[in-house]
Amino acid sequence: STLDRSSAASDVYKRQNKVTIVFQTQSSNTIAKDKVISQTPRAGNKVKQGGSVTVTISSGKGLTVTSFVGKPKTEADAWIRQNGLKSVMTEVFSDSASGMILTQTPSSGSISAGGTVTFEYSGGLVPLSDYTGKSRSEFDTYIGNLNAQKNKSAKISVSYTEEESDSTAGTILSQSASGNVKPGTSITVKVAVGKKVTVADKRGVGEDSFRTYLSSLGLKPGNISYAYDDAIK
Repeated sequence: STLDRSSAASDVYKRQNKVTIVFQTQSSNTIAKDKVISQTPRAGNKVKQGGSVTVTISSGKGLTVTSFVGKPKTEADAWIRQNGLKSVMTEVFSDSASGMILTQTPSSGSISAGGTVTFEYSGGLVPLSDYTGKSRSEFDTYIGNLNAQKNKSAKISVSYTEEESDSTAGTILSQSASGNVKPGTSITVKVAVGKKVTVADKRGVGEDSFRTYLSSLGLKPGNISYAYDDAIK
């Protein structure tokens, strides 16, 4: 006979026969709520000790799912409220109009009363700020924070090039894109590395003279070490 869903009956059955019973629910327009729709294996078949029996229980009449992909989020919200369903809404960056539904699960078939529908909707393009004149470290932090927003959907990638400049080393000189950009946009950022100079061979010149020479190039001496030399006095 068909298994009874009641916990007492199923517990007795499990103890007597050492069988695991797995209950699952499914909507049905013909089987009343909380009644058994089916079981696998069917009644009359043999089950090994240690095996399992899956029992499908009716969750009541199902609601036909309406797909809202490509439609405004407000319409999906209204449908969820009107039918006593639950929703999970996730906002992501997209080149679709802000507020439009991008994905939906389930998007077809039927769903039980009180069931949950998962939606992903557009939050619009990625607002990319212009960091020209600021430091590369500031920009790195900014991009990291931006890419972490809205379910990590910005996916902005950055490549750096270097250029000699009178600006402080590490300063951003230019940025290939800014403003509202599509998710996944790749940008190129040019960073200052300071002016490069050619240093002449000053071996044999006195220390004071050499310091003056470095100063004229806009440089400063680094570590200085001293050594005896019979040729240079």
